[in-house]
Amino acid sequence: MASMHALLHAVARPGSMPCFAVLLLAVTLPAQTQEIPKDGATVERHQSGVQYSVLAKGKGEARAALGDDALVRFAEWLNDGTLVDSTKQRGGQPLRFRIGDPRVPLGLNLGVQLVGRGGRVKLTVPPELAYGKTGQMPRVPPNATMVYEIELVEFVYRPKQPKFIQGDPQKTKVTDSGLKYQVLTEGAGTKPSGRDIVEIEFSIWDVTGKPLGGTYAVGQTATAPIPELSHPFFKELMPMMQPGAVWRLVVPKEQTVQQIDQDTVWQVKMIRWEVAPVMPPRDDEKSTSTKSGLYYQRLREGKGGPPATGWVCELAWSFWRESGSFVAGTKLQGQMKTIVGQSPHKFLDEIIQRMQLGEVMRVEVPQDQTIPKMIPFKTVWQLELLSRKAPLPTPKFELPPDSELTKTASGLRYKVLTRGPADGKPPQNGGQVTVHYAGWLTDGTLFDSSYARVDPVPMQLGGVLPGWTEGLQLMRPGDTFLFVIPPKLAYGARGAGDKIPPDATLVFHISLLRHGQ
Repeated sequence: MASMHALLHAVARPGSMPCFAVLLLAVTLPAQTQEIPKDGATVERHQSGVQYSVLAKGKGEARAALGDDALVRFAEWLNDGTLVDSTKQRGGQPLRFRIGDPRVPLGLNLGVQLVGRGGRVKLTVPPELAYGKTGQMPRVPPNATMVYEIELVEFVYRPKQPKFIQGDPQKTKVTDSGLKYQVLTEGAGTKPSGRDIVEIEFSIWDVTGKPLGGTYAVGQTATAPIPELSHPFFKELMPMMQPGAVWRLVVPKEQTVQQIDQDTVWQVKMIRWEVAPVMPPRDDEKSTSTKSGLYYQRLREGKGGPPATGWVCELAWSFWRESGSFVAGTKLQGQMKTIVGQSPHKFLDEIIQRMQLGEVMRVEVPQDQTIPKMIPFKTVWQLELLSRKAPLPTPKFELPPDSELTKTASGLRYKVLTRGPADGKPPQNGGQVTVHYAGWLTDGTLFDSSYARVDPVPMQLGGVLPGWTEGLQLMRPGDTFLFVIPPKLAYGARGAGDKIPPDATLVFHISLLRHGQ
């Protein structure tokens, strides 16, 4: 049977935009000393295949369950004892999440359900239930067994998914496709067309009533254009329902995505629907083709000249399949911000440099001009250039001699470049800071710069490199420091991607603009 992760994330078909934001930030941290705890009195095996040992039972008999909000402290290791992540590394602040959220590692989701408030549990999670064959490089290699220590600080009860209801044969109808449905609650109002956008809640069980997940697990509804819902039965179901309606369905496995290998029972509630944006018509007399295969038409003139390479641009956007079926856009995902020359879709770099401020364009885009794995088909886009900003100048690289640097006990070296107001106070570990920064290798190779993106960056101390966490606590708002960070306080022996090699000393120019919320 498919995992809940597969069930939830299969709501939107391949080629549509993701419905949920990432909950756990992919912060790459160096290995630190924090040892795997010894097992408790007994070691047991959960039905999922996870091995666990309760280290402290916790208070009372109440247990958190799927859909509750949990507050935890945790540590995550590779099986060889290498620390991957922990609340200690993130500044010590407990992590809050909704139990069952597929964006949260399985170990956390399971562990918090095994103990009471204040309890602690150790789990050993096999690769297929952790990061799988791909791993999560550079910290987690492929086929890695993961070990967790989890402390449940607190949990808050939340309304659970509806109870499983046995179908009533007298009230159940069957469509030509084999979809069985029973109306539990009548809706009201008009029904959507097959191309409109719907917002729904749903719960899933196997035919015996075993819960398999749903929108209640993540505490969010699902919103998407009907044609972009991957389960085939949704395309038949949605135009049959009215807002407020609740239906029970028995769905043949052929009417769901391939990960679901048996018939399932669903309870679906339509919350609302809205008309999807209409694709602007093509006017060949006003359209121009480019050598790259784009075919564009100005729908509204702009002013002020086009942005250049490196400029930061904000766009209102929508795109459709060639058939006119709406896929995604500002209406669902918000405005798009991109740097000209670094856009995720190849065609954007070319077309933005043909646009002026306020201009609206219709663009027909071949498949090879978008991200193939995300949009594996020809598309039609409507773009409006809302703003454009020239990048800020990146500070000049310098690597001062040791005689100009102050060295701390940890090995961090720094130089004060400018000072802010003397009455300012430094931030504390775990606090929020807002900075501008640029980072180089010691040979002067620039690997990152917030100046190129124009806007300063907010972050939490403890959730960044240890060298940053230590260094920023030496600064006051308005200060600018240059830091030379040794590997053990940066990315260590693993490095980071293809830009930062193993055991690299890093040079950062950091301006602390402010701290606090």
